[in-house]
Amino acid sequence: MRPLKVRKWEKPLASKLLKPVDANGKPITCNENGLCENSDFDFTYTQHTAWISSKGTLTIFDNGDGRHLEQPALPTMKYSRFVEYKIDEKKGTVQQVWEYGKERGYDFYSPITSIIEYQADRNTMFGFGGSIHLFDVGQPTIGKLNEIDYKTKEVKVEIDVLSDKPNQTHYVHC
Repeated sequence: MRPLKVRKWEKPLASKLLKPVDANGKPITCNENGLCENSDFDFTYTQHTAWISSKGTLTIFDNGDGRHLEQPALPTMKYSRFVEYKIDEKKGTVQQVWEYGKERGYDFYSPITSIIEYQADRNTMFGFGGSIHLFDVGQPTIGKLNEIDYKTKEVKVEIDVLSDKPNQTHYVHC
Protein backbone atom coordinates (compact mmCIF):
# COMPACT_ATOMS: atom_id res chain seq x y z
CA MET A 1 0.00 0.00 0.00
CA ARG A 2 1.37 3.42 -0.92
CA PRO A 3 1.69 6.00 1.85
CA LEU A 4 -0.83 8.80 1.89
CA LYS A 5 0.63 12.10 0.73
CA VAL A 6 -0.29 14.92 3.06
CA ARG A 7 -0.80 18.50 2.00
CA LYS A 8 1.35 21.07 3.71
CA TRP A 9 -0.28 23.21 6.37
CA GLU A 10 -1.30 26.60 5.09
CA LYS A 11 -1.15 29.97 6.80
CA PRO A 12 -2.11 30.92 9.47
CA LEU A 13 -2.05 27.38 10.95
CA ALA A 14 1.44 26.52 9.72
CA SER A 15 2.98 28.93 12.22
CA LYS A 16 1.15 27.17 15.08
CA LEU A 17 2.64 23.72 14.46
CA LEU A 18 5.27 22.60 16.95
CA LYS A 19 8.67 21.72 15.50
CA PRO A 20 10.27 18.51 16.84
CA VAL A 21 13.67 18.87 18.52
CA ASP A 22 16.15 16.46 20.09
CA ALA A 23 17.39 16.50 23.70
CA ASN A 24 19.85 19.31 22.82
CA GLY A 25 17.15 21.48 21.24
CA LYS A 26 18.39 20.82 17.70
CA PRO A 27 15.68 20.56 15.02
CA ILE A 28 14.70 17.09 13.82
CA THR A 29 13.87 16.62 10.14
CA CYS A 30 10.63 14.76 9.45
CA ASN A 31 8.91 14.03 6.15
CA GLU A 32 5.32 14.96 5.28
CA ASN A 33 4.07 11.67 6.73
CA GLY A 34 5.76 12.24 10.09
CA LEU A 35 8.72 9.88 9.70
CA CYS A 36 11.70 11.55 11.38
CA GLU A 37 15.28 10.91 10.24
CA ASN A 38 18.05 9.72 12.59
CA SER A 39 15.91 10.15 15.69
CA ASP A 40 13.84 8.28 18.25
CA PHE A 41 11.22 11.04 17.98
CA ASP A 42 7.84 9.91 16.75
CA PHE A 43 4.48 11.58 16.52
CA THR A 44 1.37 9.92 17.97
CA TYR A 45 -1.21 8.12 15.84
CA THR A 46 -4.86 7.52 16.86
CA GLN A 47 -3.91 8.60 20.37
CA HIS A 48 -5.91 8.63 23.60
CA THR A 49 -5.78 10.51 26.90
CA ALA A 50 -3.47 13.44 26.36
CA TRP A 51 -2.85 14.80 29.87
CA ILE A 52 -0.64 17.56 31.20
CA SER A 53 1.38 15.84 33.94
CA SER A 54 2.37 17.33 37.28
CA LYS A 55 5.79 17.96 35.66
CA GLY A 56 4.19 20.13 32.98
CA THR A 57 4.83 17.56 30.24
CA LEU A 58 2.23 16.05 27.92
CA THR A 59 1.59 12.31 28.39
CA ILE A 60 -0.29 10.35 25.72
CA PHE A 61 -1.29 6.76 25.00
CA ASP A 62 -0.17 6.39 21.38
CA ASN A 63 -2.39 3.63 19.99
CA GLY A 64 -0.24 3.59 16.87
CA ASP A 65 -2.70 2.75 14.13
CA GLY A 66 -1.82 4.34 10.79
CA ARG A 67 1.68 5.24 11.96
CA HIS A 68 3.34 7.54 9.40
CA LEU A 69 -0.01 7.64 7.58
CA GLU A 70 0.18 4.08 6.27
CA GLN A 71 -0.62 0.54 7.32
CA PRO A 72 2.29 -1.91 7.68
CA ALA A 73 2.61 -4.98 5.48
CA LEU A 74 1.43 -7.18 8.36
CA PRO A 75 -0.92 -6.21 11.20
CA THR A 76 1.55 -7.78 13.65
CA MET A 77 4.03 -4.99 12.80
CA LYS A 78 1.89 -2.49 14.76
CA TYR A 79 2.64 -1.37 18.32
CA SER A 80 1.30 1.02 20.93
CA ARG A 81 3.27 3.02 23.47
CA PHE A 82 3.13 5.31 26.46
CA VAL A 83 4.82 8.57 25.43
CA GLU A 84 5.74 11.87 27.06
CA TYR A 85 6.56 15.16 25.34
CA LYS A 86 8.03 18.42 26.61
CA ILE A 87 6.52 21.42 24.85
CA ASP A 88 8.15 24.85 24.71
CA GLU A 89 5.38 27.21 23.65
CA LYS A 90 7.69 30.22 23.34
CA LYS A 91 10.05 28.44 20.95
CA GLY A 92 7.26 26.47 19.29
CA THR A 93 9.04 23.14 19.84
CA VAL A 94 8.20 19.64 21.04
CA GLN A 95 10.70 17.13 22.43
CA GLN A 96 9.94 13.47 23.08
CA VAL A 97 11.40 12.80 26.53
CA TRP A 98 10.14 9.30 27.36
CA GLU A 99 8.45 6.30 25.78
CA TYR A 100 7.59 2.73 26.65
CA GLY A 101 5.92 -0.05 24.66
CA LYS A 102 7.50 0.12 21.22
CA GLU A 103 9.92 -2.64 22.21
CA ARG A 104 6.97 -4.87 23.24
CA GLY A 105 5.59 -4.93 19.71
CA TYR A 106 2.24 -6.35 18.67
CA ASP A 107 1.49 -7.97 22.03
CA PHE A 108 1.28 -4.43 23.45
CA TYR A 109 -0.77 -3.03 20.53
CA SER A 110 -4.11 -1.65 21.69
CA PRO A 111 -5.98 0.00 18.80
CA ILE A 112 -8.67 1.69 20.94
CA THR A 113 -9.79 2.52 24.51
CA SER A 114 -6.52 3.21 26.31
CA ILE A 115 -5.19 5.55 28.99
CA ILE A 116 -1.92 6.68 30.59
CA GLU A 117 -1.13 8.90 33.55
CA TYR A 118 2.09 9.92 35.31
CA GLN A 119 2.07 9.06 39.04
CA ALA A 120 4.33 11.62 40.75
CA ASP A 121 4.17 9.99 44.20
CA ARG A 122 5.73 6.79 42.80
CA ASN A 123 7.59 8.25 39.78
CA THR A 124 5.84 5.78 37.50
CA MET A 125 3.71 5.79 34.38
CA PHE A 126 0.42 4.02 34.89
CA GLY A 127 -1.39 2.84 31.79
CA PHE A 128 -4.09 0.61 30.43
CA GLY A 129 -4.46 -0.82 26.95
CA GLY A 130 -8.04 -2.02 26.70
CA SER A 131 -8.11 -3.76 23.35
CA ILE A 132 -5.04 -5.96 22.82
CA HIS A 133 -5.81 -8.70 20.24
CA LEU A 134 -9.20 -7.06 19.58
CA PHE A 135 -9.20 -8.05 15.91
CA ASP A 136 -7.47 -11.44 16.24
CA VAL A 137 -9.93 -14.21 15.46
CA GLY A 138 -10.00 -16.87 18.15
CA GLN A 139 -7.94 -14.81 20.63
CA PRO A 140 -9.42 -13.32 23.79
CA THR A 141 -9.22 -9.54 23.94
CA ILE A 142 -6.77 -8.49 26.64
CA GLY A 143 -7.00 -5.46 28.87
CA LYS A 144 -3.43 -4.84 30.04
CA LEU A 145 -2.82 -2.73 33.13
CA ASN A 146 0.78 -1.57 33.63
CA GLU A 147 2.78 0.50 36.06
CA ILE A 148 6.22 1.30 34.65
CA ASP A 149 9.14 2.73 36.65
CA TYR A 150 9.85 6.10 35.06
CA LYS A 151 13.63 5.98 35.49
CA THR A 152 14.41 2.33 34.67
CA LYS A 153 11.33 1.39 32.57
CA GLU A 154 11.05 -1.73 34.72
CA VAL A 155 7.54 -3.20 34.82
CA LYS A 156 6.38 -2.75 38.43
CA VAL A 157 2.88 -4.13 37.85
CA GLU A 158 1.32 -5.94 34.91
CA ILE A 159 -2.18 -7.37 35.06
CA ASP A 160 -3.88 -8.99 32.07
CA VAL A 161 -7.68 -9.01 32.14
CA LEU A 162 -8.97 -11.57 29.65
CA SER A 163 -12.36 -11.15 28.04
CA ASP A 164 -14.64 -14.15 27.75
CA LYS A 165 -16.19 -12.48 24.72
CA PRO A 166 -14.09 -12.18 21.56
CA ASN A 167 -13.71 -8.72 20.06
CA GLN A 168 -14.92 -6.84 23.16
CA THR A 169 -12.99 -3.97 24.70
CA HIS A 170 -12.22 -3.29 28.35
CA TYR A 171 -12.60 0.03 30.16
CA VAL A 172 -10.84 1.33 33.24
CA HIS A 173 -10.93 4.66 35.09
CA CYS A 174 -7.71 5.91 36.67
